[in-house]
Amino acid sequence: VVACFDAAGEHVISGSTKGLISIVSWATRQTVASVQVSSGSFKTISLSLDGKSFVTNSADRIIRCFAVSRVLAGEKAAPRELQDVVNRVQWTHAAFSSDSEHVIGLAATSDEMCINIWDMNGHLTAQRTHPKDGGLEIACHPTRPILCACSRSGAVYVWTKRYSENWSAFAPDFKELEENEEYAEKEDEFDIKPEIDTTAVVVEEEVIDITTVDK
Repeated sequence: VVACFDAAGEHVISGSTKGLISIVSWATRQTVASVQVSSGSFKTISLSLDGKSFVTNSADRIIRCFAVSRVLAGEKAAPRELQDVVNRVQWTHAAFSSDSEHVIGLAATSDEMCINIWDMNGHLTAQRTHPKDGGLEIACHPTRPILCACSRSGAVYVWTKRYSENWSAFAPDFKELEENEEYAEKEDEFDIKPEIDTTAVVVEEEVIDITTVDK
């Protein structure tokens, strides 16, 4: 049903309708490793940008994360499972973030777009909703913190970080103004003043008495 290449392009990672993940060498056409995950069908499969992990979205409403090296080694370790335990929503797409440190899941509802972001420990770190449209697929920018989501209506929604400039970090006495302010000029603020030479040192002659003894 779903498939993708690994980072080196030597293997194809595929998921079947019976919940079986297979890693096939395209050169020999032989199955290198396989893992039985569930009895449900896979909907999407995505590889992380660093090529170390891949994430699957199944029809049983569970997003699973696998390590490519562990699957190739034949380990039967349980994958990291991510889901919405409260609402039990159906996911349309799942993918990794650009830094491969978070998993992003897009919920499938007809009138609302719900995006959940988990870290690699399975903790929900962020959640975004859009009440106008349902989501179909998500994609992350490879180098910048930008997330795009395609909706059922055909619109593409873009989420990014809002940057704010802080000039006081460069100059401690800098004052940021929210709006224009009228400045009251001093009377002699912009007058041309003669320069005073402060480097010249005036040495006064002083007579020192070295004969008188003070009691």
